[in-house]
Amino acid sequence: MIIVSQTFSSANLLAGLLAFVLYAAGMGLVVTIISVATFLSRELLTKQLARLAPYIEKAAALVIIAAGAYLIYYWLSKGFY
Repeated sequence: MIIVSQTFSSANLLAGLLAFVLYAAGMGLVVTIISVATFLSRELLTKQLARLAPYIEKAAALVIIAAGAYLIYYWLSKGFY
């Protein structure tokens, strides 16, 4: 935007408008590409996570059991006070 605003101040009005339109078109293209990529990857990610869900649940259960075992060990080794 700094370059576009400098174009307005240093060049004529037509050059400034052209710079602004080209800047807006470029930024619009980038945002559109990112939006489409996000939409497409969301479908792919959803399918992959649905396939991996049973394994993720088992891994989460193991992490919770390990954390609980550590807490029991910690409190028994330090005492209850």
